[in-house]
Amino acid sequence: MGLSVGVVSIEYLDQPDGPVDDFLRALLVDPDCGIDEEDDEGWGGGWANNSLYEYERDGLTRQAANWCNATGVDAAGRAALLEWLAALPWQGDMIMLHLGE
Repeated sequence: MGLSVGVVSIEYLDQPDGPVDDFLRALLVDPDCGIDEEDDEGWGGGWANNSLYEYERDGLTRQAANWCNATGVDAAGRAALLEWLAALPWQGDMIMLHLGE
């Protein structure tokens, strides 16, 4: 097995609100929230009130949609969350998120 080496560079974004903030806080507590059996899980880990998780675009989008369904987010909130995710600075179809308080 080969060794992978990567450089993590964090670009902090403006503080989101509404369903975006709620979803990100849910990810911080449970990075598998909204995951069903068909979803690819991201990988990462956390410590104290911080975590680093890498996600594929399609998987995180499905996870967010599932979370919206499970928590009763209305259509406008769902659209805002999915638009926010789509606008992230994806590297190809991957992104690593730092979530922290």
